[in-house]
Amino acid sequence: MPRFKIRTITFSVDTITTAGVLVNNASSLNPTDVVATEGWIKPQDRTSCIFFDNSNSGVTNSYFLSIDGATGRISWFSTIGGIAKNLTNLAGIKPGIWNFVSAWYDGSNVVVSANGAQLGTVAATGTLGTNPGQLRIGQYWNMGVPSFCRITLPRIYNRTYTLTDHRSRFYDALDNSTMRTSLVLDMPTTEGSGSTVADVSGFSNNGAFSRAVWSSDTPFKDRNATSGRGATSGRGSASSRVLIT
Repeated sequence: MPRFKIRTITFSVDTITTAGVLVNNASSLNPTDVVATEGWIKPQDRTSCIFFDNSNSGVTNSYFLSIDGATGRISWFSTIGGIAKNLTNLAGIKPGIWNFVSAWYDGSNVVVSANGAQLGTVAATGTLGTNPGQLRIGQYWNMGVPSFCRITLPRIYNRTYTLTDHRSRFYDALDNSTMRTSLVLDMPTTEGSGSTVADVSGFSNNGAFSRAVWSSDTPFKDRNATSGRGATSGRGSASSRVLIT
């Protein structure tokens, strides 16, 4: 029988236009075959939010994910096989609250999903471009685009990712060895203070967070589970259950 899993995410990073989480360039962050990005993000009303910016001087040869704070529409930009493969202005993000977002290239398609639903897809084949500069989380490359959002648990994979993976993370908080396969960036954001956001993927892709402003505003809080039920009002999904494997 499945058991209720009480999810707790302790902290988020509070990013602004001039201060996101900056990660030094690394080959592990620039896969050319397949890539997937995911994480929890809380866009602020009427302000754009840059989730992942792996571009070079504004040229997106790799991957870029952003949200329009006014409309809640999400966009993905990439260059695959030397051709721009973009998905823009997809509805499905809710400004002012926490959203779980996944976007990926699986060798055949680019897919963007949020909160358990697939928002858009475009066919793509070939080599994903690479970026010789920093990866930025919560910040545009030259700080020329306003960005204000809270982010927690950003992750990047170098493996084929699916809608089932997205839903397993969102609904069930699944975090077993299979789910964690080929992580190249995994930031639990548990520090709560300081200017370093640690990567626990094994690739040491640690981030520098110059603003050093952390928030206890997260998708899930500590809750009393002594009754065996947990607090149903605080759940972000229909069941928040996980099968013990």
